Formats: sequence, C-alpha cells, structure tokens
Amino acid sequence: STNPPLALPIVVDDASCALWTFPYQGIPSSLGILSPSLGGPWVQLYSSDLDGCSFRAMQEALLSYHGTTAILIQTTKGDAFGYYSNCPWKESKRWYGQYEATESFLFGLKPSLQYYGPTNSGMDGNGKPFYMYLHNPVYAHPTDLNGLAIGGINDKTARVHITTNFEHCKAGSMDSVYASGPLLSDGDLFFDIDVVEVFAVNCTPQEFEKGIREGQLNAAVREGTRVKAAKVDRKQFLEDFQSGQYINKAFAHRGQVRGRHSFTAHEDGVSGYFIDYKSPSMRRLVTDGDATKSDKDDCV
Repeated sequence: STNPPLALPIVVDDASCALWTFPYQGIPSSLGILSPSLGGPWVQLYSSDLDGCSFRAMQEALLSYHGTTAILIQTTKGDAFGYYSNCPWKESKRWYGQYEATESFLFGLKPSLQYYGPTNSGMDGNGKPFYMYLHNPVYAHPTDLNGLAIGGINDKTARVHITTNFEHCKAGSMDSVYASGPLLSDGDLFFDIDVVEVFAVNCTPQEFEKGIREGQLNAAVREGTRVKAAKVDRKQFLEDFQSGQYINKAFAHRGQVRGRHSFTAHEDGVSGYFIDYKSPSMRRLVTDGDATKSDKDDCV
C-alpha cells in the first residue's frame, strides 16, 4: 500500500496565526508532518488578538462550531502548545470525550514540536474518562473546576487547565489520558496566556458550513433552556410572593424560636427576643425637659 499524500495546514479566508510572525505567516507546514489530522484547511474561529482576551468569547467560539477543532496557546514566556480533538466541545460539569472523540491529542509547538497521543483507554482506575472539560458558570463555586481542562488526573485536577481570566493557568507533564511529556520549558507548571486561538481544522467548506449550522442549533437550544429556566424561577418567585409564602419563609425563624426553653420571640413582633424566664420591659419614651430617651433596660 502507498502512504496518503501529505496535507499541509493552510489557513483560509486570509486569516493569520498570531503565534508565528513573518516569515512564518500562517500555520507551519511541520504541523502536517506531526499529524495528518492537522493538515488541510484551517478556519479561524477565535483569536484573543482580534476578538479580545475573553474566556467567554473563546468558549462561545468552541460551542458554536460542532466539529473538529484545534486550540493553540502561547504563554507570556514564549512557550506554545496545542490540543486537537474531533469531539465537539460542550459546556458540562463532567469530563467527556471517551465515546465522542475518535482522535485527540496534545502537541508541543515551542520550543519544539512534540506529539502526546492517548494511552490505554483514557480512563482512570475507576473507569472515569478525563479527556475534555469545559465549565464556566455565572456563579462559580470555589471548589469546582472552572474553565477549560484537558487530560484529567482526577475529577478536580487536570494536566492542562485554562482559567477563566487566562492567568495562572496550568500545563503539566502527565495525566491519565495522554502520553507524558513537557508542554512548557524550564520545568514550569504554571503560566499566563499571551495568545490563544481556536481553529476549525482539516475541514472542507461543506463540513465547515455543517459544523456552523449544528453549532448554531445547539446554541439556540442552550439559550431556550436558559430562558425557560429563568421564566420558571421568576414565575415561582411571584407565586410565592403573592401567596405570602415568601414572607412566611423570610420570617419563619420567629415561629421556630417560639416555645424554646431559653429563647422566646415577643408576641408583639416589636420587642425582639428574650430569655424565657425574664420578660422584656416595654419600651417607653421619657421626656425630661428637652431630653428624650428610650428605656431598654431588660430587652435583649
């Protein structure tokens, strides 16, 4: 049998790659040698230089295209690496990719080209997959893994972790999915992002258009779900408010403390709380010439 012809990577629509400057405009042909999957047309979906240094913008670019993508990252120190996957990205609090991705790998770009393909089943000892992860909630819980992650070690720890502010990101040398090897020089583990770009990779014009359509459809479904959830929450709040449940819930603590041996709420709803065996004195205003004072001797 004969080897298939080498497909060199070509950036279409006159887009350039910010990771390389003249005379290396566009994607280096050496990436096509690194893996045939990185050959063919590249269509830029997001560039921090052009679209702003925004995690949300990068996330929308990934979610709005249902197809094969490559993420290229350059650090402020000049190191560069990337990630390829033919599994479409999705927003999820769980790791995924074990069934969807038929091909994915990490690769080094600067200071040298490196290829880190998947090993074994891509799962940990408990059968959990740790390929891809993308979670960026509006209200982030401090114990959650938030941002974009690649190659998990466990649920909360990733080999590559892109934070939502592009600072203090992580790129380790091992995980439970991909082959071991450094992504950063000088033994570094953490980095800040200088440039990050997302490309649709190795796709024909027809495949690209299909990926965009499916991505837009998924985006419409996500937005519909969000709007519906917001309406349900608002409707429930209004119903609770109109029925008095909201008020009852807000002041439920008054009823909860009534009858306790050592702590009682005064029935008038004004005098506050007092110890059971010692009723509060009534507040009274005492006028003594121009002086007015409130007697609160025993009220606590």
